[in-house]
Amino acid sequence: MSNISANQFIGENESIYNNNMSVIAWGVSSVLAMLLVAEFFLPIYFRTGAMTIPDYLGKRYDHSTKRLVSIIFLCSYVVNLLPAVLYGGAVALTGMFNFLQPLGLTYWQNIWFMVWVIGLTGCAYSVLGGLRAISISDTVLSIGLLTIGIAFPYFGFKYLGNGDWFKGLHILLSEHKEHLNSIGGSQDEIPLNTIFTGMFIMNLYYWGMEQFIVRQALSAKSLSHSQKGMGLACLGKLLCPFIINIPGLVGVHLYDKLENTAEVFPLVIKDTLPGVMIGLTAAVVLGARN
Repeated sequence: MSNISANQFIGENESIYNNNMSVIAWGVSSVLAMLLVAEFFLPIYFRTGAMTIPDYLGKRYDHSTKRLVSIIFLCSYVVNLLPAVLYGGAVALTGMFNFLQPLGLTYWQNIWFMVWVIGLTGCAYSVLGGLRAISISDTVLSIGLLTIGIAFPYFGFKYLGNGDWFKGLHILLSEHKEHLNSIGGSQDEIPLNTIFTGMFIMNLYYWGMEQFIVRQALSAKSLSHSQKGMGLACLGKLLCPFIINIPGLVGVHLYDKLENTAEVFPLVIKDTLPGVMIGLTAAVVLGARN
């Protein structure tokens, strides 16, 4: 659960609103890669005593290789990962609250302000708290995600059905059914054939070599514990569509045409959930910054 970032809340729900459920292939198809990592990758890491991928490559080859891969990983985080995570968190918090509107800020000024707030908060938390604080926050974050995943279908369907939960569920399943399709075609963002080619390679890299994931897997007391943890993570990935993707489906029925479709997730949260749950969602989104 803790591998979920704010950009997934924003991006996947936006994709469902614009297209269909085929975007869930990222999470669901990763289960095969995770099982392969647990069976073949983790034993090698534990046997060599490596705690990170650069550490393993340093033991396998030399210190220069370790340094080079470390630089590549750091550059990829700065260029590829962090901008999307910070932007996604800023869009979510701005859409749910927009508490800077009284100051007369434009939408993009608001976004930039929230990007800096989220970035500096996450940096201070990680530097001051260390790995222990990050591990604790990951656990709390996972509990928060499960709570939202259980609560949102109830409140979301109830709102969609004007107070009738079953009516809301019936509307979701009987109208705009094209958005329920989870088998991507050639016109979709994730065509079906990519699941077994390029996407599989990327999932194998992410779950077997990405620093954030590997660090958590190798922090287990033993190989057996690590493999069981990876197996439990597989179950979590199968549940993820129910946790992070239903808001996009509800948004299809609530909003005909949004000028900025990236706002569908925060708008649905703001319109359907009670105040306490909105606050919990905001906390989870703020924490989902890995």
